[in-house]
Amino acid sequence: MRDRILAASRSIFLDEGLDALSMRRVAQEVGISAMTIYIYFENRQAIVLALLREGLALLEHRLVEATKSDDPMSRIDDLSKAYLDFAEEHPRYYGAFTCPVEMHAELDVDSATALAREYCDALSPLRKTLVSMFPETGVADNRLVAIVSAIHGFASLRGHISS
Repeated sequence: MRDRILAASRSIFLDEGLDALSMRRVAQEVGISAMTIYIYFENRQAIVLALLREGLALLEHRLVEATKSDDPMSRIDDLSKAYLDFAEEHPRYYGAFTCPVEMHAELDVDSATALAREYCDALSPLRKTLVSMFPETGVADNRLVAIVSAIHGFASLRGHISS
């Protein structure tokens, strides 16, 4: 039943966004009472957190798959493209990860902080590659911020600029 609740929640989230996700709506989709959901999830926030963690797992898997090259510069290119493709293919997840206002509106401070850490962990393939290239303290993290910022810019502009 937990999986069915999560599947219905995922469908609503991916099709319509987090605003459309309510316990009543999920219950209707699954064919159960709204109160039954509380047996499996403490509250709506627990469902949102489970969904966003699924998205982080997708992102991390995509990035790990992009680390096949032995050449660090090629790996950076592959990781950047994988991240950009993830943003395009999963705009709801990407938007939740990169829009703190939306995430903080949905989650309490502790959960939002934990999810932000998990987002950083998902980026670890990119960070590890940068550390191998720039072992000096702090340099890799500065480059990581620059690369992720550039990717975010490209992701935001994709579809808004003619080729």
